Amino acid sequence: MLIIRSHRLLVAAAGFFIAFGSTLLTVEAQDRPFIPDMSVAGVKLGDRASAKAFLEGYQPRTDGGQPTYYFYNSHVTTVMKLTAASFDDPYFVTGIEVFNVGPEYQNRHFVLEKVGHFVTESGIFVGFRQSGKGLAAALIVGVPNIARDNMTGPKDVVNKKGEPNERVKNGSEEIFDYRLDSISLPDGKTNYGYSAHYRFYDKKLNRFSMKIEPLNKPDIAKAKK
Repeated sequence: MLIIRSHRLLVAAAGFFIAFGSTLLTVEAQDRPFIPDMSVAGVKLGDRASAKAFLEGYQPRTDGGQPTYYFYNSHVTTVMKLTAASFDDPYFVTGIEVFNVGPEYQNRHFVLEKVGHFVTESGIFVGFRQSGKGLAAALIVGVPNIARDNMTGPKDVVNKKGEPNERVKNGSEEIFDYRLDSISLPDGKTNYGYSAHYRFYDKKLNRFSMKIEPLNKPDIAKAKK
């Protein structure tokens, strides 16, 4: 009986401290300045060096006149789409999109056998991943993902990114939009705007995208010589 009561106390204490910590993070996030995610799987928007290291050897396809690259993760459950500025500048990535796919999705893409999840620099990802920390906390408390590291939900994005510029909820679907009028690129340029889009279904992130656009639309990125 004493052992059972001790276990219940441990579960209650663990649940309290995790929930309390989550509440503190949410309060802090409300006043946190937005720091944009710029990369996924090591590929950074506007950074030719990181894109070349990742993409060299892969041939792009054409979507809307722009070069695009599509990759599956190792489980073939998630797709990452990279969009470059032009065929003259194939390593200047201006858009990154990641989304879940099911068995009905049969498009042919490159498969990255060593990449289990497409993760941003702040730790945002779609789908579900198993971690020792998250599994241990879930077993103790009996609540899935109580450690908030097995999947990404709306609270996780707000805790990491702050409140979005716009959020729309329609039934089980929720959408966050973030925007910056100007952002600094790795080469020092600041004449680019930034936007990010996160879509959740049943409080689980199933798609996100980020992109940069020149503030002066006619100015197309040109490759460095």
